[in-house]
Amino acid sequence: SVGTVLQQTMKINKVTAVHSTICIGILLLQNSADAFAPSRLHASLDHVRNPRLPDATNPGLNLYVDRKEALPNSQEAIVPKGKTSENKEQDEAEGDKKEKKRDGQQDAAPTPSNIADDEHVMSESELETKRIPYALLRSRTLDTLEDAFQIGRRVPHHFGWSSSPSSDEKPIKQRTIVVLGSGWAAHALMNVADTYAMNLIVVSPVNHFVFTPMLASAAVGSVEYRSMTAAVRSSNSMAKYVEGKAVDIDVKGKTIKVELNTFLDDTYHTTAPPDPVEISYDSLVVAVGTQVRTSMAKGADAHCYYLKTCQEARRLRTAIGQALEYASRPDVDPIADATKAGKLPNKTTRQDVNDDNAILQEEDDITKERRRRLRFCVVGGGPTGVELAGELGDFFSDICHPNRGMYPQLADDYEIVLIEGEDKLIPMFDPKMQQRALESLQRRGRVSVRLNTFTTEVGDGFVKLKDRASGTVEVLPVGITVWTAGVEPVAFCSTLLEQLPASARGVAGRINVDKWM
Repeated sequence: SVGTVLQQTMKINKVTAVHSTICIGILLLQNSADAFAPSRLHASLDHVRNPRLPDATNPGLNLYVDRKEALPNSQEAIVPKGKTSENKEQDEAEGDKKEKKRDGQQDAAPTPSNIADDEHVMSESELETKRIPYALLRSRTLDTLEDAFQIGRRVPHHFGWSSSPSSDEKPIKQRTIVVLGSGWAAHALMNVADTYAMNLIVVSPVNHFVFTPMLASAAVGSVEYRSMTAAVRSSNSMAKYVEGKAVDIDVKGKTIKVELNTFLDDTYHTTAPPDPVEISYDSLVVAVGTQVRTSMAKGADAHCYYLKTCQEARRLRTAIGQALEYASRPDVDPIADATKAGKLPNKTTRQDVNDDNAILQEEDDITKERRRRLRFCVVGGGPTGVELAGELGDFFSDICHPNRGMYPQLADDYEIVLIEGEDKLIPMFDPKMQQRALESLQRRGRVSVRLNTFTTEVGDGFVKLKDRASGTVEVLPVGITVWTAGVEPVAFCSTLLEQLPASARGVAGRINVDKWM
């Protein structure tokens, strides 16, 4: 049936329609398998075991299974292992009493006292959470079908079985939809946009979508960048892409001014940037995202690394490797320094130094400097900061392992410090998740978490911390500081808000949206 509809609506041959139908079926299986997984539905089916709380609004949910009545007669005679016939008779007698009591209450409406007598009965709020979300499943299924259909329509164009709409003899009048950004919202729209009915133009300074939860793993090398990115042009081959950022807009004239990216600077050595271009639109989708907010602490913009894009993750990854080599130089190696000074003429290994109870047993200037170079400060206890602190802890425990590690001599020197101004980590999550995140970091040993602590200044090789309760100020020597303490709207949002009604202005320069956004 789907193939017939495709053949009639798209005016393609039968073979092409069959191929498109197969692709749609594969997409449906991939997108629906997780939603209808037995493990997901198992908990929702638990409500049918409740014999005391009928639902007047949905008679279909009033079914229940009484375990005793559900057993066949042949199973009632089975004696559990380890029980004697006397125990069986006693259990049967108690069962008869309960059955008579239940028969006496069968015609009566359930009361709070009856409900309280059953230890397996759930409260109404618990029952509500266990019901199968039929409306949600139906909505998600229809969305998946619609998305799969739109993606399947592009299959003939992808394989060259049909021509693009622009090459038809009688092209349909298309609306121009301009999408600003290539993040989560923009990428989702690109995937399912009906590019046969619209002229889709994507404008973004970044030509790929990034799965941001994996940026912390990419910063330490656990995940490669190709595994967490998707090219804009491959997301929808029928969409047009312009690499640049919107810097101005004319809402009444429906045009945007785009500042194009510069390319091949090392090759052409051009000094003048390219002239901005204007793009007209019928509808504009603003999905420009946010940028890192560094205004909360002095020097954060000049002395911190960020973790918002692949480029920033690559920059941090390079800095971590350089910090390891920086801490392995002879000028901060206690053994090399001692040998050079003539203190240990016959000692060549770190273990020998420990055996002689010399140099490494006291925190001298060399040890302090080495440990400063390997102290990583992560500012911000949100999801990004917690993920990065955990990834750094796992990374250093692996490379500093005494047997298989590449830097075993630094096992006692590295430290990860996570700074959070609130009294809990990941405040937007459930309290159980907050506690679990804190305990998980503390189990790593060399990861210290400082709650109720503000970062007031970031400098060259130090951070200045202030205790929230006492107001005590501490200067902590660090090697690398990563700023993950919040985001703010990009500059284009303020430009757009100047031409929108006052009701569109949200909190902290954000744009108000409706419930669908």
